Amino acid sequence: MQTTRMVTKVNEEELELGIAGTAQSWHEQYVNCPYVFVGNLPFHVDEEQVAVIFEQVGVVNMVDLVRDKDTRKSRGFCYLQFANSKSAILAIDNFNGCELFGRRIRVDHASNYKRPENANNEVAETGTQPVLDVSRVQREVEHHIRATSPERHEEDAARENRIRQRMERRKRRRGLEEPGSTPGQGLLDSR
Repeated sequence: MQTTRMVTKVNEEELELGIAGTAQSWHEQYVNCPYVFVGNLPFHVDEEQVAVIFEQVGVVNMVDLVRDKDTRKSRGFCYLQFANSKSAILAIDNFNGCELFGRRIRVDHASNYKRPENANNEVAETGTQPVLDVSRVQREVEHHIRATSPERHEEDAARENRIRQRMERRKRRRGLEEPGSTPGQGLLDSR
């Protein structure tokens, strides 16, 4: 979290000084580095979802979602390769500190990143043009947005309140009715 705040602060200072995007910017030392580190990812997010999210700022050539060797579950961070370093800088400036499925992600340059090699000593990658089910990912993102919207919480609270009231009426009705009497008769007598 400290790094996220620090990067945001440095970016704001650069904007105030008018040096953002110039040779004096802190990004200049990474001008030839198209790799980005993304940390604090939700564990259910997969490579396709990461690619779709980050393709808003540029072409994503590779997503290396780091997984546990035994369980193959995500470890919550990944490395991205963009088609150019400008896209990597845009990703850092626009996504660092953003909330993704309830978690504040960290996005930073990954200048020391080495692409993993598979058993054949070939570079393992998801492909230069990942095959994505964009409609499925969009549906999932829209569902998450609807599920976390304030309106949805109000609707859920109102629905729960209606159910609670209905159950209380049923309990009162059952408690006031005599065995063998006409249903609802006890309610009429008690008024």
